[in-house]
Amino acid sequence: MPALFVDNLLFWSAGTFFTSVSGKASMKFGLTIAIIGIAFSAFGQDKFDYEQIAFRFYADSILKANPPKKKLTVWTELQTIKGDPWWFPRCMNDLHLETKDSLVLNASGLTNIEPGNDDRFRIRKLHTGGLPRVYASVSFSTNPSQQIVNIVEVYKWEGVIYHIAMNAKGEVTNVCKGGWIE
Repeated sequence: MPALFVDNLLFWSAGTFFTSVSGKASMKFGLTIAIIGIAFSAFGQDKFDYEQIAFRFYADSILKANPPKKKLTVWTELQTIKGDPWWFPRCMNDLHLETKDSLVLNASGLTNIEPGNDDRFRIRKLHTGGLPRVYASVSFSTNPSQQIVNIVEVYKWEGVIYHIAMNAKGEVTNVCKGGWIE
């Protein structure tokens, strides 16, 4: 929000400057102000789409190593971890959750993922389509330096959960596999 304000303010002031003063020097000054404004507005906006990064990692790395037998139905809407007993990555030894800890959910603010034009997937709306299916959870974290996204594959009698951990810059740092059998 503050960056948008800075952009609008600088655009207005540069535009006002250009229309009120003419000459080569004023053009250079106005252009310099506009460039500085763009640089300041871009500075500090390190917001990563952790869920999209995790899904791309899943599609490019995990599915390449473990190709599915059938096309996977993709639910593009992100799921919450609320009420899911399997969401916690027990396979990550360095992650501990205390009862006093609070989770930060959906740091990216995304609501959907974009699977792209991948022929391994059928794209469906939430709660439609058959098995096997795959969906992503919203990112969660107990500390700001790490975000975790669960990618869940659901089959007829089992589920596989890939817990993908990323650092604050969106780089994958750890992946482990969990799941359930009915």
